Amino acid sequence: AYLFGDLLAISPTDLAWILGGSAGVLVLLVTLWRPLLAITVHEELAKVEGLPVAALRLALMLLIAVVIAVAMKIVGVLLITSLLIIPAAA
Repeated sequence: AYLFGDLLAISPTDLAWILGGSAGVLVLLVTLWRPLLAITVHEELAKVEGLPVAALRLALMLLIAVVIAVAMKIVGVLLITSLLIIPAAA
């Protein structure tokens, strides 16, 4: 059921984890927006400005991992994989 996603298989406990994970990702994204934007535009300039580039890159990867883990339960592995690959391929 995880291959295509199954909205009817989501229990109230799963929903609480999904909402909590989404809220956590949103809070971290709002908190780290400016530094993430700085390393996205120009990583060397962000390093010169004193931003912890390695830690920010790790935080971004962890945020992406949480979003993928939550989204796999809702929309399925195939759709999440295509949503990650198609924009980069285009």
